[in-house]
Amino acid sequence: MKKLGTVIFMGTALMASSAANAAWEWNWLVGATAGYADRSGDLSMGMTDGPAAAVPLGVTEVVKTHNDSGFAWGLLGGLQAHCNGWVFGGELNVDWRDFDDSRGFSFTSASNNVNNAAARFDRGAVVGLSGRVGYEFLPYFMPYVRLGVETSNDELTLAGSDATPFTYGASTDKRTYRLVAGLGAEIPIPSVHGLSFRMEYNHVTKANNSVTLNTTGTDGATLVTAKMNPRTNMGKASLIYNFL
Repeated sequence: MKKLGTVIFMGTALMASSAANAAWEWNWLVGATAGYADRSGDLSMGMTDGPAAAVPLGVTEVVKTHNDSGFAWGLLGGLQAHCNGWVFGGELNVDWRDFDDSRGFSFTSASNNVNNAAARFDRGAVVGLSGRVGYEFLPYFMPYVRLGVETSNDELTLAGSDATPFTYGASTDKRTYRLVAGLGAEIPIPSVHGLSFRMEYNHVTKANNSVTLNTTGTDGATLVTAKMNPRTNMGKASLIYNFL
């Protein structure tokens, strides 16, 4: 009986210990991010000469690669849970991306006129919601993956002219939604309790549909259309404070 009691006691102790180790812990967190991003997409443009005339002069189709790159920064907040080295979290972020320069290009229209044009794609403040799953392989190193969605109000501006003279210009905006996938690693900063550092790569897909504009030129008879739907790759660093 003594041996049986000892076995039962040890088994109970081990089970209690395992249960304690498997207990979930959670904490809130806030942080600031900064990084560099590259955005790329095709600007598709069409020009129909003389659609109001009895015999239209022709249709011009132009596709130009439109690349932007620059700095990005933002703020984030979230909640995460820990259990046996695993970390599961949800985060809300707001980002600002400083790359919306105008890009110039030239083309010859169906009416044989050389056009000089410029386009600008401006993405407003980006709001994102994502989930994160990581595993602490070492006390000072946790790789993780991220999956989520982001939204912003995107604006496409187009302007151009030829020597006849003929000019056109328009701007349109639209709210778009995009998927975000990321890989990263988090490292605690030992000198400050609750503080950690992240390095992360994000890929942002094309939006659910293009930002499209339509305008009429100064002759009142030429229809100009344009659309754009870029994707983004971004590397960023974050400083995170965990409320432990």
